[in-house]
Amino acid sequence: MRKTLAISALAALTIVVYAAGQDPVLLRKSLKVDSTESYKVTLSGTQSVDVPSMGPMDMGFNGSYNWIFKTTAVDAAKNEADVDVTIKDMKFEMTGPMQMPDAPMPKDVISKMKIDSRYKLTQSKLTGQNMQMMLAMGAASAVSPFIELPESNVKIGDSWTVTIPKSMMIGDLDVKLKASFSGEGSIEDKRGYKLEMTGQLPVNMDLSKIMEEMAKSGTDPSGGMMGDMKMTMTGTMDVKVVSIVDKATGTVLATTMTIGSNMNVNLVDMGMSMPAKGSTTIKLISN
Repeated sequence: MRKTLAISALAALTIVVYAAGQDPVLLRKSLKVDSTESYKVTLSGTQSVDVPSMGPMDMGFNGSYNWIFKTTAVDAAKNEADVDVTIKDMKFEMTGPMQMPDAPMPKDVISKMKIDSRYKLTQSKLTGQNMQMMLAMGAASAVSPFIELPESNVKIGDSWTVTIPKSMMIGDLDVKLKASFSGEGSIEDKRGYKLEMTGQLPVNMDLSKIMEEMAKSGTDPSGGMMGDMKMTMTGTMDVKVVSIVDKATGTVLATTMTIGSNMNVNLVDMGMSMPAKGSTTIKLISN
């Protein structure tokens, strides 16, 4: 027992001494015109919906796509870049009794974003195809796999606040999550600085508006079955994001996201509410 305690104390002391001896690190993403970053993204999860008069109904889902970022212009004064973003080679499937009829996935989803040297992303207006991706990704669509970098230098164990902006998924208020610097780490064969972000997000989503926009572009996954039905989704989701960034360029090399959701699907016109619990795992690996 004493030997175990001594070993544990020594390990803890080693970590403290190691952290104290590290020089502060300023984490910044390098912005270069005509540079391209591409990622393979995979997602999987389960969902259980408690349907009135029928009881719990379970479903699973998995999918993948390629995510490509091409920098087209850089504003050095603002440390900001214009980026063309392409999502392609999309695959998505669902299993279980709650699955929707098959809807064709768009060949490519193309949008424009702005990104700064701290990985703050600003997206142009969502299109119907973007919304289809948002529904496919579910809760994960509310959180970027790129953790916003700290404003100043950090040492191991330091933390900072990341603002998740209001959106169609979380509602009309910004949400704060906690991010931290863990020194060096790895995901699969990608090694660099390790960042983590955790917290809870609200869900306040008007599914009717999303279906309406998707119907206009012919990407409604229900095939029009929902019609004019008023439907919302409310609840919370617990989020954990772990990223590995390149030491030299600050570019994200890999990210894993795990999300646990506890929500209600509300069929407003019918006065019906269906509790839903789920879990989602997403992995992003640079090519």
